[in-house]
Amino acid sequence: MNRLPFMRIATYLLAGLLLNWFVAAAILSCSRVPAMMGMTQVNAGDPIFDRALPPGVPRPDVAFRERGIGVTYWQFYAGDGLATSPFIAHMRHAGVPLRSWSILEHARNGPTIDLGIYREGYKVVAPSWLPEALRPPHWMFYPPLRPLPLGLIVNTLIYAALLALAVDGIAAVRRRFRARRSLCTLCKYPIRDLLTCPECGTAVVLLTSDSSHAGGE
Repeated sequence: MNRLPFMRIATYLLAGLLLNWFVAAAILSCSRVPAMMGMTQVNAGDPIFDRALPPGVPRPDVAFRERGIGVTYWQFYAGDGLATSPFIAHMRHAGVPLRSWSILEHARNGPTIDLGIYREGYKVVAPSWLPEALRPPHWMFYPPLRPLPLGLIVNTLIYAALLALAVDGIAAVRRRFRARRSLCTLCKYPIRDLLTCPECGTAVVLLTSDSSHAGGE
């Protein structure tokens, strides 16, 4: 008896977590890289870079930031100035209402360094048959790979609550509608003047406000 509410809560939390991820992925995939000239320069020593950069990516020398709807975007450089920077990185945090997932994409640029595109430190390699429009850095789908703890928890709880409200609310309206029509709330079997549904065994829901009306029909 006690496991049923727990399982329902766990199901809603899992659904909220998945919805949270898909919302962040959709935002990341639809967002466009802003022009650097329109971005705000920020402190390159911000502790956020310590937490966000994978091994092998140096701290930025120059960093810029721009906030959009559901996304915060960083663009930063590390190395010998902007023109010859060995690392040019794009970091995005996405989520609604809080930023809950992050992805880091960076290119290694230089005469003796790999020119590939990396996401979270792993090189992105596209098969030769893939159309040019779907090759990096043109890929439209950006799966978020790194959770942001506070946003992840808050957004998941909000989405789980909204899902529970929607699903349980619709189910409650459906049960009340069936009860008003003297139908079993589970299988819709006619149950007028019965205490238990003979079809599925469900206890009959009595609507006190409608009992006198139902008896006079």
